[in-house]
Amino acid sequence: MTRLSTEPLGIGKVLDASFKLFFAGLGRVFLLSLAASLVGVLPVLVLSGTSDPETLRSGSGLASLVLISLITLLVSLVLLTAVLYRLGRLAEDREMTMTEALAHGLRCLLPMLFATILYALAVALGMVALVIPGLILMLTLAFFSLAIVLDDEGPLSALKRSHGLVWGNWWRTATVLSVPVIILIVLQLSLGLAVAVSVGVMAHDSSVLFPLVNQGVQVITNTFSVPLLYAIFVVQYHDLKLRKEGSDLEARLTAAG
Repeated sequence: MTRLSTEPLGIGKVLDASFKLFFAGLGRVFLLSLAASLVGVLPVLVLSGTSDPETLRSGSGLASLVLISLITLLVSLVLLTAVLYRLGRLAEDREMTMTEALAHGLRCLLPMLFATILYALAVALGMVALVIPGLILMLTLAFFSLAIVLDDEGPLSALKRSHGLVWGNWWRTATVLSVPVIILIVLQLSLGLAVAVSVGVMAHDSSVLFPLVNQGVQVITNTFSVPLLYAIFVVQYHDLKLRKEGSDLEARLTAAG
């Protein structure tokens, strides 16, 4: 039986279904999300561990940093795609192993990389054009990863499909996504402030300890916030498809149920 609704939901019910999916799937994606969070702070740790600034200014030091950043990006994409794929299939009540999720992440790596670059370029150009178009595109194109990972779309068709689904539902989608984002921002700022105060009180020299502890907090918050945001994206993506592609999708879900 699918966990997804067979009819469009109100904003409150979308958020309720998203939190249910998050709690149901957290145990299944925790290690993947933790690994992605650890990989994500690697370039920062490399920078903080470099005591000689001249090392980074040199050609070899800069090349090493670029290489580390590129590897970090690729590995993070595979891990995050695996998190999204496993949550998306769990929403359909389709169980899979971590190995299967990682294998799918590898298969989607190039489409995801290409689409991510196109997404960044589109938003950047929109920001140059009086900012507002950039904000609109930032949201309307944001579901491209779900179209690639869950529906096997190509990079260009995924961006087009995302734009088509969100267009006409921009404010509804913005409201759904803004609620957890605000909660996560407040939580992260609160934890960061608490850590800063604690390190400042406990350590005589916090210049070295604080960045490390701060990155630790970043890893912890990202490990939980990524599955939560992805769960919301999965439910909202499905809701948008019901609103734009309603009858066919509802019939398939009813048959699957």
